[in-house]
Amino acid sequence: MENLDQDISFDASNQLAPTREMRQNWYETASWAKFISIVGFIMAGIALLLVSSLTTIFAMLAQMGVDTPGLNLLNSLGTGMTIYMLVLVAVQVALNLFQYRFATRLKTAVQRTDQVAFEEAWLNFRNLFRWSGVFLIVLVVFYLVFSLYLLAVLLPTEGG
Repeated sequence: MENLDQDISFDASNQLAPTREMRQNWYETASWAKFISIVGFIMAGIALLLVSSLTTIFAMLAQMGVDTPGLNLLNSLGTGMTIYMLVLVAVQVALNLFQYRFATRLKTAVQRTDQVAFEEAWLNFRNLFRWSGVFLIVLVVFYLVFSLYLLAVLLPTEGG
């Protein structure tokens, strides 16, 4: 990949100059990013409450006499599914943390014209997308492996 800075000379006349409209857009972006990250933290908390009661719900449904193949499968996968859901919640919290840091640092940078805060904001933004991509690839691979596993387990029982 070629370096984008190789053709740019670093004299003062060639620097980007943020306009008032750009600063307003950054400030509004920071406000929305902070709002969305806080909603994400709340959703992670709700998911954590759901995950903590997941095995109890499955056990209660089994005691009530609900006997379906899907419930039996979920009940047998209870511990593994709980661990998987906890990992997903942890990933969501980590991504929300990058987004929250981006929002707060960007808002600080715009309000105080702080170059260091501006650079830290965009570093967190870059990390947000970098780790989102990594976790998405891991999730897709996991789903493919899990789907193949389920096919390998369920198909022989249907034919035999």
